Amino acid sequence: MDHDRSSGEGVGPQEYTLIKMRVQELHGKLASLAPKVVFLIAATLRPETMHGQTNCWLGPDLNYITIEAKNGDVYVCTKRAARNMAYQGMLRVENKVLPIVEMKGYELMGTKLTAPLTSYKTIYTLPMMTVKEDKGTGVVTSVPSDAPDDFAALIDLKNKPALREKYGITEEMVNVEPVPIIDVPEFGTLISAPSVCQMMGIKSQNDKEKLVEAKEKVYLRGFYEGTLIIGEFKGKKVQEIKKAIQEKLVKAGEAELYQEPEKQIISRSGDECVVALCDQWYLDYGESEWRKQVEQSLSDLDTYHGEVRRNFEATIDWLKGHTCARTYGLGTRLPWDEKWVIESLSDSTIYMAYYTFNLRASGKDLVPNHLTYYLYNHTAIWPTQKEMWPTGIRANGHLLLNSEKMSKSTGIFLTLTDALDKYGADGMRLALANAGDSIEDANFETQVADSGVLRLWTFVELAKELMIEKDTMRSGPNTVNDKMFIAEMNLKIRETEEHYKTLMFKESLRTGFFEYSNLFHQYHLSLTKASEYLAEASHCFRLRLKSHMTSGKGKKGETPTAPQPPSHGIVWVAKTFPKWQSIILTTMHDIYKKNKSLPDNKELSKALGSAPSLKKYMKKVMPFVQAVRERMDKFGESALKDTVEFDECSILEENMDYLQATLDLEGIELKWTEECENERTQEEVVPGEPYLTFFNATCLQLELINPQPHTGLFQAILPVYENDNLAAILNRLKRCERSVKPSMKITFHRFKDPVLGPRVIPTMADILQGTEQISEDEFFSLKGDSIHYTSNGSMTYLGTKILYLVQ
Repeated sequence: MDHDRSSGEGVGPQEYTLIKMRVQELHGKLASLAPKVVFLIAATLRPETMHGQTNCWLGPDLNYITIEAKNGDVYVCTKRAARNMAYQGMLRVENKVLPIVEMKGYELMGTKLTAPLTSYKTIYTLPMMTVKEDKGTGVVTSVPSDAPDDFAALIDLKNKPALREKYGITEEMVNVEPVPIIDVPEFGTLISAPSVCQMMGIKSQNDKEKLVEAKEKVYLRGFYEGTLIIGEFKGKKVQEIKKAIQEKLVKAGEAELYQEPEKQIISRSGDECVVALCDQWYLDYGESEWRKQVEQSLSDLDTYHGEVRRNFEATIDWLKGHTCARTYGLGTRLPWDEKWVIESLSDSTIYMAYYTFNLRASGKDLVPNHLTYYLYNHTAIWPTQKEMWPTGIRANGHLLLNSEKMSKSTGIFLTLTDALDKYGADGMRLALANAGDSIEDANFETQVADSGVLRLWTFVELAKELMIEKDTMRSGPNTVNDKMFIAEMNLKIRETEEHYKTLMFKESLRTGFFEYSNLFHQYHLSLTKASEYLAEASHCFRLRLKSHMTSGKGKKGETPTAPQPPSHGIVWVAKTFPKWQSIILTTMHDIYKKNKSLPDNKELSKALGSAPSLKKYMKKVMPFVQAVRERMDKFGESALKDTVEFDECSILEENMDYLQATLDLEGIELKWTEECENERTQEEVVPGEPYLTFFNATCLQLELINPQPHTGLFQAILPVYENDNLAAILNRLKRCERSVKPSMKITFHRFKDPVLGPRVIPTMADILQGTEQISEDEFFSLKGDSIHYTSNGSMTYLGTKILYLVQ
């Protein structure tokens, strides 16, 4: 049962054909088994290829055992395979593995075998290093004409005498050639595996990656397109005669049917699971008429996610009999056979009425079992009442914690109570909604929860500030910006509603909280082309700043010095495109208007190559064309115009405070590129794409002290630049001291005696004793290593400290 598994949920049984290869002479450890008949048994998925057997592979270092079969013969295989056989009624003693002889693979090398269907009377056991103990029986039939792995390993043994000598293999034992058995399109009858190995340059079994690719090519083409060219079924398609050859081998006593899990399955008790043949009651999921009803039910079902629907389709495709009862545990007794208890997954799939018209939410791991049974059972009980069938299933992934699987044993877990105590209900909801929408495992990130709490707190504080300032806000007819703001908000509301309807909570959070909140901060921008320009320009400026701050490579053995953060910047703006670029834009625009699209770059190159004025720029032409194409992806046809539709300098000037804040600069100048001495800047900066350079201006440090008790505000040390005014100092203080809010009124006070004043013990009854307020029309000057203030044309020494008060 899936729910009894610790790992491997959804993994089913894989059927193999066990090929019985009789040992001709009992030597070594096998000699003690005489006079019994001994077989090496190989598990294969391709019984139709047995005509091409040339040898048998064993893992030299693998552990093998001999066990007695039901008919008294003796089988050689791995202990793991024997355990599966024991539970499938294939051994003399059921449900137990009783080894007769144990040995290593190398002890069986060179054993003579008689194998069914092959044209060789005798084949030998040979060493292969890649034989696995956890798949099949540890005994592998070798068909080098059809299997690239077999061909490469055989060639290794032929070409490496030292390898043969190590395992006692003679040249006679490897003196075999691949047998053509299948005619494959492209490869013909000239043996598929050798052909593809030659084509791909595979020279050894160590070319593992190439061998995997070769195997996929040969096996797929051989099985689905190949025709058998040997034996009783000669001339027939391989995929049509696989079952017939299997049945022939089993009937002749030369093979048996065997099953093992497709992948490893570990039970909750820690044991590795096997495929067992049991006396059992089954629900015949997969029965043709029943399956048609379920497929109809699925077609009408809202799965919310395409991957979930594909998983249901895949499950319905392979699901057949399901064991629906067991002899132990709690549950309902099977009415017609009360020694059986109905298994829980089969006893809990008819749900309360609301599940059939609202929704069934569950984990993605239940799609291959529980949820598919849910569809089957409803269609069986109400075959003609479709209104009783499920209408929606929302499957979700598991929940990770900081990208790791939660487990108490590893200490990686978070209880609901602890999470609520730490983040609160709203912070939890935000982090859970952000964890993921698809059926991939959702990831609860504590960092997101922390930042979510901060975002929510900031949002509440913003709302409080806006309410305080409500009476001072303007009123009157809506401007264009107001209308655009309202339209954007309404769009986000509609998008969020749609995401909620489809249970896409991360998308709902994105549009209904993050993007909706961001609209407020964009409100003062132009929401037309000018706003797009500002957003793109500020993004490029941030990338430019990041590049500027990246440490260069230092000398060998030395740690590179991190660049000093710049204080100021210059934004260079171009009035026009260079002449050669204007010609390209005009040409591309004319072609676009004529054809409603642009041709490929080859056609554009021809059109532009005929312009005489572009000849000396030909190396730059196509890179510029490609850059224009990329701008078109963002801005559409407007990217082909050789001018911009707004005043760049006005937009930048109006938003200078925003640019300074986002770049953390003290000042930004605007200049035309024609003023720049750098020719590259003049050539490459174009209209609509300003360029930012940085520099550090001279400054001196000024200490600002808050003498007010109980404010939570103390001192701040800030740089002062030439011609700074109080507004610049105030903005700098707000960035440095987050407790200073926009709604607060700040006044600044200097000491009348800038030398003695800061040294006098302040009087709490008169905290401004010995000071005077600095007026807004004053500005600061730097003279040598001291700061002065200028008022009415006269310059006075300021000192190194001033006071600031919050009202």
